[in-house]
Amino acid sequence: MGVISSSTRSIEQDHKDIQSMFLAAKMGKWPDVWRILGTPGRPLKPYLINIIPEDRRWGLLQQAVWWNNSSAIKTLIQFQTCDKDLKAKDGISEKGPTGGHTAQQIAELFGYLEVSNIIKNHIPSQREENIDTFYDGNSSIENEEYGLFRITLAAYKRAFHPSHVDKTKQLSVLLNDVFKHVDTGNNWMVVRDKVAQALFSSCEEASKVVIQCTTKSDFYKRIVNVYTDETTQLYTNMNTALRRQRDTGFKPTANDLALGPYILMFHLLLFCWRDLVREKTKTYRKMKISASDLEKYQPGTKFTWLSFISSSVQRKCAQIFPSCAPSGDLKVHFVIDNSTDSQWQPLNIEDYACYTEKERVYPAGAQFLIKRRSTKDGVPTIHLKLLACLGSE
Repeated sequence: MGVISSSTRSIEQDHKDIQSMFLAAKMGKWPDVWRILGTPGRPLKPYLINIIPEDRRWGLLQQAVWWNNSSAIKTLIQFQTCDKDLKAKDGISEKGPTGGHTAQQIAELFGYLEVSNIIKNHIPSQREENIDTFYDGNSSIENEEYGLFRITLAAYKRAFHPSHVDKTKQLSVLLNDVFKHVDTGNNWMVVRDKVAQALFSSCEEASKVVIQCTTKSDFYKRIVNVYTDETTQLYTNMNTALRRQRDTGFKPTANDLALGPYILMFHLLLFCWRDLVREKTKTYRKMKISASDLEKYQPGTKFTWLSFISSSVQRKCAQIFPSCAPSGDLKVHFVIDNSTDSQWQPLNIEDYACYTEKERVYPAGAQFLIKRRSTKDGVPTIHLKLLACLGSE
């Protein structure tokens, strides 16, 4: 079913490790942090270094700044995965507001000039942002334990799934349980608050929209609506975060993890909310890609689109989304057969969208079979069939 649809066996342990690691950091017990996180030369769980869990407003690097601990800061920034641009959730410290502040800005606020300079002068490794949408469905999945959904569930477990996670369940099955919890009583209010708090550092506009929801129905509608708001970078950033899961070892940025609760909630609605109707007819999608990427789409190949995928039931309404693939100038049309009964069938979101594009959105991790290719007026057209699960025909 794709990278984000396999096992759940890491969630409970990661949740416990996150709780222990942040309690140790709060108490200034950094050897206990290294026992979980590892060291720069021998990392154990480097994918957790940029997380800010549900009951915290600072990350590890900001906590090290609070202690004015130059040794801990030097160790943290030496991790290849450490994102020094991690921004705090909205909040106030003894020195004033720190919402949206990086560790360096907090150091300056507290007057810790030495640690501020350590962070300022650190040159981080480059992160790839133009990540291919296409993921070979026949490839081995080396990073299946470290998907964004798993880390989000581990860091926000009390909000999304407070009961014990059965590690024998596939993630796609667990997500149905998660939605049942969110949809029960006033549990949605807790999730609303956590989604808005996490979104603050990545997309403040969307955060303000979400936190103002007063009913469950309005909350669900707004989660869908802000996805279609092209005045923000939410759409681009969240799909980049999902595509990054294809990296071996999965190295999420601070921004990826801040978007995690929103991404999870949007996916839950596409997967489970019955007000969204599944589309069984053909949908159309246009993209601009490079020649080398076009060559990957060969008849008989199975592949996964890791991100949420927008499409339209009307060919003329299908828009080109240049942010969804590496830069390229080749226009490509996709015609998708959605007749297979599947939770990955695209959902009709036009009643909640900002624009009337007859839009249908596929949940993250949808898998397809390339049936054939053709060319019309010099534009390649690729015919796809949505698959129910890995190995379907």
